[in-house]
Amino acid sequence: EQKLIDAPMFSFWLNRTTSEDGAPSVVGGELVFGGSDPAHFIGEHTYVPVTRDAYWQIKMDDFKVAGRSIGACDGEKGCQVIADTGTSLLAGPVETISKINNFIGARSMLGEECRMLIDQYAEQFVQELEDYSSEQICTSIGVCDATGDETDVVSHVVASRKLLRNADSHRHGLHALGVDSFKGPIACTACKTVVNYAQNLLAQNMTQDIIINEVKRVCDLVPNTGGTAAVDCGDIPHMPDVEFVIGGVSFKLTAREYILRISDNGEDQCISGFMGMDIPPPAGPLWILGDVFLGPYHTEFDYGNHRVGFAKAA
Repeated sequence: EQKLIDAPMFSFWLNRTTSEDGAPSVVGGELVFGGSDPAHFIGEHTYVPVTRDAYWQIKMDDFKVAGRSIGACDGEKGCQVIADTGTSLLAGPVETISKINNFIGARSMLGEECRMLIDQYAEQFVQELEDYSSEQICTSIGVCDATGDETDVVSHVVASRKLLRNADSHRHGLHALGVDSFKGPIACTACKTVVNYAQNLLAQNMTQDIIINEVKRVCDLVPNTGGTAAVDCGDIPHMPDVEFVIGGVSFKLTAREYILRISDNGEDQCISGFMGMDIPPPAGPLWILGDVFLGPYHTEFDYGNHRVGFAKAA
């Protein structure tokens, strides 16, 4: 109304580039009101119409992993997606995201923590197997909630205290990204399964090395139910590209773009940029193209023409 901008639109360039040592770039990005900065995109934008006014919601034709459709957007309606700078990751229906993480080789963060904790405190873990039940051990660790009187809970198990401190420290480092730590009903069940299995092996007089190696296999059974998943950082160069087909154009992300490398207490962890989120009807199901996608692709939100446009960021 004040005629301060050239057109009723705005655009985002989000600079995701980091230096070799992992430090963030000096320039974080740019928001332009009324147009776009040609210095920050390559070629022409691909425009698609807004399908629902409640959000910047558009249609995605298909989603591919390693050049092959995973069948997530069948039908004329395709997949309904939102372009949202306020979401850090790429969100989608839980079942679909679990399938994607399986395709790219990402494993449940709960499973990763399970392996990490077993490795770090193997000796203490094996020592306590003879003396305490799976319920007591998992409650002491902090994975399961106490169900009886506090005096019934093993509160002075050395290994448990160490495991709890480790889990708390790890959770603190990843909380900003919505990464769930090894806690909750799923984690509690998985923990007791691991402990019971280890106790059976101990009863068969297996050595500590055999017990620990076998127990870590159980960690692979911890389900990845759409939550945050992790990969081995060394696998990134060998991981497949993914493609978002929008407006008949393929928008490709490499593993380096859809995997987030996080440093926590000097240790690198690599987190999948895909996270499950079920949005119920009538608003959902929806995908959310967050910053993992909007970093590589300059985005125009064109209110005047009722459309969203994407172009390769520069």
